[in-house]
Amino acid sequence: MRVPGTAGVRRPAVPRPRHPRALRAGLGDRVGGPGRQRRDRPGRRRGRYTPTPAVSHAILAANRGKTTGLADGIVVTPSHNPPRDGGFKYNPPHGGPADTGATGWIAGRANDLLRAGLSGVRRVPLDQARRAVDRYDFLGSYVDDLPNAVDLDAIRDAGVRIGADPWGRQRRLLGRDRRTPPPGPHRGQSAGRPHLAVHDPGLGRQDPHGLLLPSAMASLVGRKEEFQIATGNDADADRHGIVTPDRGLMNPNHFLAVAIAYLLSHRPGWAAEAAVGKTLVSSSLIDRVVADLGRTLVEVPVGFKWFVPGLLDGSVGFGGEESAGASFLRRDGSVWTTDKDGILLALLASEIQAVTGRSPRSCTSSSPTTSASPPTPASTLRPPASRSRPSASSPR
Repeated sequence: MRVPGTAGVRRPAVPRPRHPRALRAGLGDRVGGPGRQRRDRPGRRRGRYTPTPAVSHAILAANRGKTTGLADGIVVTPSHNPPRDGGFKYNPPHGGPADTGATGWIAGRANDLLRAGLSGVRRVPLDQARRAVDRYDFLGSYVDDLPNAVDLDAIRDAGVRIGADPWGRQRRLLGRDRRTPPPGPHRGQSAGRPHLAVHDPGLGRQDPHGLLLPSAMASLVGRKEEFQIATGNDADADRHGIVTPDRGLMNPNHFLAVAIAYLLSHRPGWAAEAAVGKTLVSSSLIDRVVADLGRTLVEVPVGFKWFVPGLLDGSVGFGGEESAGASFLRRDGSVWTTDKDGILLALLASEIQAVTGRSPRSCTSSSPTTSASPPTPASTLRPPASRSRPSASSPR
């Protein structure tokens, strides 16, 4: 790859040496030029983790208005899986998940290198690698841009009481933006410590909608009356969990339906023909909501990559999947992120509370009555092309 690139590290913690090793090998193998690495603002603690949506946001920002020299990204992460299962995630220049053409080539090339005993992997000294990259504040740039996607002024003016689980770093990022009331952690502990319960202690999995008890959101649910909205993300902040005082943890499909209904009636900057995307296995409640509002529903196979083209060009205003992963357009109808954004959806819950005066859970009582029309068939859609697949002999 002979283009600028971004590199971030996501929670849960992968062994610290992996990021420097990735940087040394990437620069040694002529990846990037210039590249980007995580940078914290002056006076802030260095070495923090990078949320998944912040990487997508950074790629799109770097590529805005460009047709050549496009940036892409590499993320070192195990997502919500055990740290020992950490690996590398590639985000192409469109900012979203790579398609199978790219991931297949990457896996094949990696296996070739392993079979060769890594003899084809070139490295440079770490100090040299660090000097060769530009530092970039992924989280700060993301937070500074949030008012263009969510009405933070409305949240601040309404004084919404927000409980944010610090594992997804919501509390810290909210504290950096004066448009929102300062949230409190849901326990009397430092916001720097992870509080999401491990719902599978044997594997170390952490997920807002863990199927095993105690639920990862159990501690927030236990204090639901203290906050108007309580939210948590999974470890890499691409999924969301919403807790309301009237009913506790919301079913993710129900919140997606409420979010869609709210956004389609409170985003005048979106194109009137902007469609709604959902995965095949998501609730039919979404079909009825979209039909009730007279919008087009696009139904896709499982995989967020299917939403990328529509989010990029604004033809899809909202894309969501059954596992509490979603993203939507900026308030002006342009692309925000093309990867799942749990932080965005968590903040949207507070916007709904602030603007409507009702919790997102209470909004589900107003069930749509219109019969859903057939969605756009998934067979008419194609995932985005990540990039031209390089040959095994091409320079990178």
